[in-house]
Amino acid sequence: MAVIAMVLFLVLKPTEEGRGLGESTTGERVGLMYQGLQMVKSEPFLGVGIDQFKENNSYRKEAHNLYLQRVAETGVVGGFFFFMMFVAAAKAAFSIWSASRGKHEEDEANALCLLTSMAGFGASAFFLSVNIETPFIILGLFTALSINQEYERIIGKKDLYLTAAVLIGGIAAVYTAVNLYNLLF
Repeated sequence: MAVIAMVLFLVLKPTEEGRGLGESTTGERVGLMYQGLQMVKSEPFLGVGIDQFKENNSYRKEAHNLYLQRVAETGVVGGFFFFMMFVAAAKAAFSIWSASRGKHEEDEANALCLLTSMAGFGASAFFLSVNIETPFIILGLFTALSINQEYERIIGKKDLYLTAAVLIGGIAAVYTAVNLYNLLF
C-alpha cells in the first residue's frame, strides 16, 4: 500500500507555483533512492560505511530518506538493529499505555504522546535527512526508557522476525517504487 500511495502521490501531485513534477526535486530524490539501493546491492550486509552515502552517489547529497540511508551505510545488519530500536521503544510505549489506562494517568499520557510522536516521525523520516532526525530519536528513546522502568518488557523472537520481514519488505517496496517511477518518467 505504501508503494501505491507513493506512486499516486508522485503522479497526481498538484503543481505548486508553476512547478510540475518535471521541475520539482522528485527526480533527484528518486535518483538518490536508486543509488542508495545500488549501495545496498553492492554491500548488503555491512553497508558502505557511516557517513559515506554522500561519497557514494553522483549527486553528492544525503538520501533525504532516513531508512534508506541507514541501510545503505550500515547494511541489512545495521538497518535491522536500527529498526529494532524503534520496535522496542514502540512496544514499550504501547505496553505502558495499555497497562496504565485508567490507573496511572501520567504514564498513560506520556506513552500516548510518545506513540503519537513516533508515528509522525516514522512517516516523516521517509523524507528527512540524517542531520534532522538525531535529536528526535534521542528524545524518543530516552522518553521510552524513562517510562519503561516501571513496566519491564522484553523483545521476543516474534518482534525480531517481524522487524526483519518489514526491513526486507521495505527495501523491496522502495526498489519496486523507484523502478516504476523510472519506467513511467
